[in-house]
Amino acid sequence: RVRSDLPADLRDPVIAKMELSGMPILTYTVASQRMDDEALSWFVDNTVTKGLLGVRGVGKVARVGGVTREVHVELDPLRLQALGATAADISRQLRQIQQDASGGRTDVGGTEQSVRTIATVHSAQELGAMDIALSDGRRIRLDQVARVSDTVAEQRSAALLNGKPVVGFEISRSRGAGEIDVARGVRAELDKLKAAHPDITVTEAFNFVDPVQENFDGSMTLMYEGAALAVLVVWLFLRDWRA
Repeated sequence: RVRSDLPADLRDPVIAKMELSGMPILTYTVASQRMDDEALSWFVDNTVTKGLLGVRGVGKVARVGGVTREVHVELDPLRLQALGATAADISRQLRQIQQDASGGRTDVGGTEQSVRTIATVHSAQELGAMDIALSDGRRIRLDQVARVSDTVAEQRSAALLNGKPVVGFEISRSRGAGEIDVARGVRAELDKLKAAHPDITVTEAFNFVDPVQENFDGSMTLMYEGAALAVLVVWLFLRDWRA
């Protein structure tokens, strides 16, 4: 109903049911004396995420804070005009260069395997050296009409711990998995990561697992107390050990 009242260029609003199993149960922060925010963010996205997703019961690992790598291509309008090229021409060819898509299927060893088409460059220098075809048949290098830089994207979110910016990650369990078992597996995996990377400091920021354990222990204690009181009251009133 509200879509007609929103601006036309606004993305459609998303309405989703919040599932308790999808809420983060553990939040950690990472710090290092020799890594900046970009390196720490990549460490979380690559090393930490891959390791923790292998733990039974972990449904999602999401980074909070930090930065995301981004390659900027800043075109020079005067050079484009002199060569008779447009930004649309450059953009179209860049999309053809940077492709990572499905490439169909093939038979490998008697079984059918999916194939990926990977046509990407690994650095800003490689991208700047790419040939760009002009409409008149001439070819130029991208860095002749643009400044290509390897930088970070605009930061739209931040994570703070005790008022200081940090790079962290949240762990959510999968449906049907128990919080306590997931937390036990996560802590064991983090111990391995800390042993493999001694320069990285991992700090637990939020923990929603311990309250679950405390509630369970409290419920069991109340059950034992209730059973003992019931036996005592029946014995006091009836004076009969059989009852």
